[in-house]
Amino acid sequence: MKDKKGHIAEILNMRIMRFLLIFLALILLFISLKMGIDSLSWKSKRNTDNVLYSYNIKKGYSYAANLTPNEFIDENPQGMNQLYISKLINNFDVVMNYSYSASKPLNLKYQYKIVSSIVGEYHNTPDGEKAEVWVKEFPVTNPVEKTVNNSNSFNIQEKFTVDFHYYDNYVKEFMRQIGVTIDAYLKLELQVTTDGELKDNMNTLHDTQTVTMKIPLNEDVFAISGDSNKNVNKNISGIDTYVEKVNPGKLVVCVIMFVISISILIYVLRNLFRGVKKDEYQSQKDKILKEYGDIIVETTSPVNFSDYQVIQVKNFNEMIDLEEELHVPILYFEPAIGEESWFMLIHDKVLYKYELKQGNE
Repeated sequence: MKDKKGHIAEILNMRIMRFLLIFLALILLFISLKMGIDSLSWKSKRNTDNVLYSYNIKKGYSYAANLTPNEFIDENPQGMNQLYISKLINNFDVVMNYSYSASKPLNLKYQYKIVSSIVGEYHNTPDGEKAEVWVKEFPVTNPVEKTVNNSNSFNIQEKFTVDFHYYDNYVKEFMRQIGVTIDAYLKLELQVTTDGELKDNMNTLHDTQTVTMKIPLNEDVFAISGDSNKNVNKNISGIDTYVEKVNPGKLVVCVIMFVISISILIYVLRNLFRGVKKDEYQSQKDKILKEYGDIIVETTSPVNFSDYQVIQVKNFNEMIDLEEELHVPILYFEPAIGEESWFMLIHDKVLYKYELKQGNE
């Protein structure tokens, strides 16, 4: 029989080897999977045929020019899209509108504010193009943030009055103090940002829009410009991801490493299964030798079966019954160490044999 300490050392060495092989296989598997992903060049693009969400924005402004009392112009206030005389303007009543409507309800968060800015321009190029040289901002409203849940629309309307001569005189004072002549206008701007997350959790809505109105300053006669009425239609389409290009070299190495790692894992698992079976065999053999050691004799060489009539015994309990009946010892021999054991009982010319095998306890 094997030395017990040597057997323990063998088991320990096998377990260390299995651990190292599994560790190596997992590293190879991880590297192969990463290399496989890297070997593929992915590309994503919007599929315009797959519209997930569509929305429409109607935006614009209206205004009226309030005049100072005078004997020359009877229409007061003056309507939109006319020429205005600076000295007769008192102020402007402005209304800015923004209407959002969508194809599906969504949790929406929107922010907006209205800002007025004086923009000064200067002719600084030979071809007469203008460049901004001065911008002065004047907030009209504080920023507003609102949330609408499970909704497909919201509306914004802000009314305010523009003190025309305040801004006009501001520009004149700037030119007087700085000593430079510029072209200037007052830019009134409604800035709206809308955010939302689509229900597929992959696509988001982020939209920024402005409503802009421009009033010339330091002019005797002027006209107001801007988009007083505009429609915007937008769609959010689904994203299609596909493989655009394959690196064959990386892919081949990936497949080889993957096959090696899987082969190592299969090898380790098969040996582990065999090891379990072997442990069961060893346990059964040790139990028999321990419980019936006083009636078992271990032999170092096999018996010549040709000299006897051999009778196979199905289980070891029958061998015990025969030993008690015939009063002869049971011979023990292990032809394949760790895999097979023979327990034999000889009486006259008859040999009773019980075989204990790995995986067939």
